[in-house]
Amino acid sequence: LSALTRIERATRLPAERDALGRGNVVVLPARSVDALAGALAAAGARGSVVLAAGVHHESGGVEITPPVALLGENGAVLESNIPTWPVASATIQPARWVHGTGGVTIRSIGGTAILIVHSPGTAVFKHNLHDWQYGVLVESSELVKIWENRISATLAWTSDPNVPEAHGIVIINGIGAIVALNQVSNALFGIWACDARGLAFANRVSGNFIGSILCKVPLGS
Repeated sequence: LSALTRIERATRLPAERDALGRGNVVVLPARSVDALAGALAAAGARGSVVLAAGVHHESGGVEITPPVALLGENGAVLESNIPTWPVASATIQPARWVHGTGGVTIRSIGGTAILIVHSPGTAVFKHNLHDWQYGVLVESSELVKIWENRISATLAWTSDPNVPEAHGIVIINGIGAIVALNQVSNALFGIWACDARGLAFANRVSGNFIGSILCKVPLGS
């Protein structure tokens, strides 16, 4: 908990803390459209992108490759045209794709699912993710921290044969992950805690087929 508290203090919004000294701060005004990729590029490594309160829209997925903080003010909502559960598709279609980097922080932005690949030390907290087939997926990323999120999966898996599964948080591959203080509901597996030396602490699971499962994610699934 003390480790999570230190990270949360380090990633407060610029108005809440002293000078960052970590790069540029780019603020996206409300009602922005397809502006996130440009803002991330302008912020650069160790910079911050702040989504102002209001709705922001992205017509496709956004890749996050530099180490950056993506922060949302209270009331910031990031909408995406990426389907929340792509029918008859075995391909992961992420709204936000963190890969090939480290030290990314994503805070307090609701309504989109997150895929983390080859990005150790990424932190995801205080999200409201709802109606997605997958909330947060972690692949080949060590020391990822996922906490204080509210994740409600789509219930399509209970009635649509094209959607055989839906999961809240899945650590596919990630040594030393911390999954704490999350609320996860309506999934086939609420929290799928795989790999070694991780910590799942004080999570609340409800309405899932299995709340928390401790086993390896099958190879190739």
